[in-house]
Amino acid sequence: MEIDPEQLSVAQERLTFLGGLTPERSKSLVEAVIGAATDHAFELINGSGSVPTAMSTSKADQLRFICERAGRLLTQREVEIVFRVTGSAAKTILNVMTATYEQGLQVKFLERMRGDAKIKSTGTTGAGQTWTITFIEESNFDIACNEIIRQGLDGVYSRDEILKKIVIPKFINVDKRKVKTLQMLGLAEPK
Repeated sequence: MEIDPEQLSVAQERLTFLGGLTPERSKSLVEAVIGAATDHAFELINGSGSVPTAMSTSKADQLRFICERAGRLLTQREVEIVFRVTGSAAKTILNVMTATYEQGLQVKFLERMRGDAKIKSTGTTGAGQTWTITFIEESNFDIACNEIIRQGLDGVYSRDEILKKIVIPKFINVDKRKVKTLQMLGLAEPK
């Protein structure tokens, strides 16, 4: 397959300019998108499952291949630029992909969420020591909330969807043992 070098250059420059990516990261993402398009085409031709027909489901399916090729999850902003969609449409595509392919991409979802988490020690000894975890991207906030529920911590945390903030106790008792909540979520304590 022949790729037009001029179009390749324009795509890389677009991601660098609009997405704030380094030239190297832009080049890597464009290569992932091109490779994913090939993977997706073969899946359409050779696959045995049903083919998504709704726009968000189809884009989520394409995004899955892009993430696999890139070796990471794309940010919401990257999805906006790659698919030329609004922020809300990008969020929908990310949410559909998460719901549909979460098990296969769980490790990448968690890595991206952990990379976006900003952790601060909060609370008091009297009221209870807590961690406040904030996120830049709403999709990472959603992944963190899902992981909290998956870990069985849903009854001990609070969330603020507008500020993309989670407050969770520093420790909980599990089977008469004191367990660090950040450790359960795979997050490191701030230094």
